Amino acid sequence: MLIQKLLSAGLFLSVISAHAASSSVDKVDYKAFKKSIKSGSQKSIYEQMFDGKKTDVEYWADTGLTVQNYFDDVTDYCYETIKAFRGCYAGLTTVASVSQPGAYTQLGTDAEKALGNPLLGDEVATLVGNLKVYKYISVEKLGIVETKILRKKVRDIRELTMQQLFSAPAASRIDFKALIGSIVPKIFARRSDTNLESYVASLLYNAYLGATDDPHSRLSPTRQEEDMMSGADSVELGVNIELRLKAGKWLVKSVAAGSMAAQYGIKRGDEILQIGDESTAGVEDESWLKERLNTDKAGTVKVQIRRAGTVYNGAVPREGIPVKTVDYKVINHLGVPYGLITFHDFLDKTAAGKFAEAIASFEQQQVKGIIVDLRNNLGGLLGSALEIGGYFVGKKVIVSTLDLKTNEMVATKSKAKQLTKLPMAVLINNMSASASEILAGALQDYNRAWIVGDRSFGKGSVQGMSDLYPFKSYTRDLGKTYDADNLNIRYRKTIARFYQPSGRTNQIEGILPSFHVDAYPDASELEKTGYREEDAYTNALPALNAPWVETRASDVARINKCRTAGAADSAYAAADASDSQEAPDYQLISAEEVLKCDR
Repeated sequence: MLIQKLLSAGLFLSVISAHAASSSVDKVDYKAFKKSIKSGSQKSIYEQMFDGKKTDVEYWADTGLTVQNYFDDVTDYCYETIKAFRGCYAGLTTVASVSQPGAYTQLGTDAEKALGNPLLGDEVATLVGNLKVYKYISVEKLGIVETKILRKKVRDIRELTMQQLFSAPAASRIDFKALIGSIVPKIFARRSDTNLESYVASLLYNAYLGATDDPHSRLSPTRQEEDMMSGADSVELGVNIELRLKAGKWLVKSVAAGSMAAQYGIKRGDEILQIGDESTAGVEDESWLKERLNTDKAGTVKVQIRRAGTVYNGAVPREGIPVKTVDYKVINHLGVPYGLITFHDFLDKTAAGKFAEAIASFEQQQVKGIIVDLRNNLGGLLGSALEIGGYFVGKKVIVSTLDLKTNEMVATKSKAKQLTKLPMAVLINNMSASASEILAGALQDYNRAWIVGDRSFGKGSVQGMSDLYPFKSYTRDLGKTYDADNLNIRYRKTIARFYQPSGRTNQIEGILPSFHVDAYPDASELEKTGYREEDAYTNALPALNAPWVETRASDVARINKCRTAGAADSAYAAADASDSQEAPDYQLISAEEVLKCDR
């Protein structure tokens, strides 16, 4: 799917006294902050484990796609239809955002003036011409309901702005080729990656497809898809910490053991004040920080932190951050052992086998239940969802698909044998999408698992390989037949809707948890307001049914009565107060509490 994982950061050279003026800097010994490192060139365990892994940039570089291909295929036709204009606009604003990470981009100032709402934020940059960059809407000042209303207003006004721009006289038309041509070098200048052009071209093409075709249409490197399905774990590049915005401050939520960040002295609870030369003050969008911490393949990033009233400055090395497709272990936060399976995505063809291995291990260790963590799992292969679903419910219908061309509905059963009857809970959040929703929805419909967490993303559509590659210049440059099967870039588009076994579809509505649990017991309004399908795409498939209604209300009430004792809250508070650099997981502990209360 096109949606990106709306995408995780010692140390220090100088110390600033909390009571001194900002210009007063006292030098300290840099070595004191990295005692555990014998050599500045020493690799972390993550670098040792993931040497040689290819990045997105490297996969795209192998395809030979160019920005000139995009110019040849797209920019001469931007004003032929409003649909094409939307696509060109999407490509332009996408690369503008990459050149200024974390910014909210739009053309002109009409949207802000029409809203008359100062909470949209102040103008922070003008790139070229009338392309301007704005800070994100301040969710903290609005609340959830108001934020959703404002998001819709912004979408409506943005569409009106595009209509006006599209209808502008020829002399006032946007020169997309010139603007993109002036922005792309800015991206090259701030990235140390080599062979970056094909990756930038892919951003342009996929933004265009998402606006003109359907929101989940995309191009992807054939080799990368094959590697992702081979069972190999992936790697991300950056600073190996997790962050949380709390009371307007960006805090280090956890530090990976054995990482360069840990070795350089970063600790849980440190406040990130500055990245590079830019302050984090007023920033609400985590992607802004991630872009700055994780952008480059190698090198260091300057960071300023505050700890116990003292401010430190220094540089932190970037490294490979491993992402396991399937990981499992036994957990016990409440005096009862449960098996936890953390599932990153459904793209790995070997994922079902790893699930079977985890289940067998849990059965042997005599755990009292299984928790499947699908949070931030954006989906992947339908076949994996079918097989894994069968492990828990047997050879039953897991999903039905409605072909968008033929209107034919096909119900599909799992062929897998049920492997366990242990009690289950499934964790979801706003970034659980597609195949994650298929699995969670089926387990919910069969009353096989309790769903815990937050409403899922709401992507009830299926993507498949298209018969024909949509652009000509790339195939012409490669000297290949104009046929998707002959390319080293694959083209996928939406071909069907999917439905849960009960006949409902989660498109837009998402999967609703039986037990709504926020990410933190003190979650802010911002943390409660995640983007979903209806927020991300104006051209998404519409919802077709009313929201799901709980079918086991009496059982939910019984479990909630037990949960009022607050075992999860107490366990979380105790873990949060400990010296551990790993942050406690409130939703996970709550899932354990649900299973314990249901015994």
